[in-house]
Amino acid sequence: MSSDDMHGAVSAPEAGRGLAAADRVPLYLFGLTLLVIVAFAAGVAQFEATECSGPEDGECDMAAFGGIFWAVCAFPAGVVAIVVAEVVRAVRRRTGRAPAGVR
Repeated sequence: MSSDDMHGAVSAPEAGRGLAAADRVPLYLFGLTLLVIVAFAAGVAQFEATECSGPEDGECDMAAFGGIFWAVCAFPAGVVAIVVAEVVRAVRRRTGRAPAGVR
């Protein structure tokens, strides 16, 4: 057994293969969760900036609904992005083309 095998080094045929599906799923879930949270915060901020005219005026108490709307819209957009990324990955794997920068 070589010292590379003992330290978990990746052999040449495995280099550039990317992450396994079991490793990508938690990353996708984390990214999707982060996207929804950021969209919610952006929606609340946008609603407050456009609808709240003063402390007694406007509908500032409705800002959470604006954030929820943005989050609900961001979720399917994130799912579509994940599906597109997986389709592109599958097509590249089948055609034998490596992503740019990987040899």
